[in-house]
Amino acid sequence: MASTSMNGRIGTLTIGGVAVGQAKSAQFSGSKWATDDITNMASPTAGVGVIKEQAPTILTPGELAIGGVWLYNDPGQQALITAFNTGALVAVVLTLVKGEAQATAGTSFTFSGYVTDPPYPDMSVDKAMTFKATILANTAITVGYGS
Repeated sequence: MASTSMNGRIGTLTIGGVAVGQAKSAQFSGSKWATDDITNMASPTAGVGVIKEQAPTILTPGELAIGGVWLYNDPGQQALITAFNTGALVAVVLTLVKGEAQATAGTSFTFSGYVTDPPYPDMSVDKAMTFKATILANTAITVGYGS
């Protein structure tokens, strides 16, 4: 079977139902489970030792870092700033463009979170203004694989 890949284009990114315009990048990070050691006298063995057993205890859903071209009147970028200023929990949906064998919808990532870093502009006289923002997930990130 030949290898395949997908272009990294974002289809849409919405915050509280409002599309964020001019997004160029999106990166998830920090998702992990904390665990507790539940090794005991009945734990399985390996040679002369005991195998350490772990149980998941707390899920850290992680965060989504986004970046793009800053536009002062973009409703989505304004929604990110408002969510930051109010500390409001917002619904986030990141939908990718359709991939191979996806006729109707691309893969989507859905969660609720808090904007912890607002999309204020990064400025330089020789470049277009850009922004970066971070949304800390407060719920598990649900993946919808499209169709």
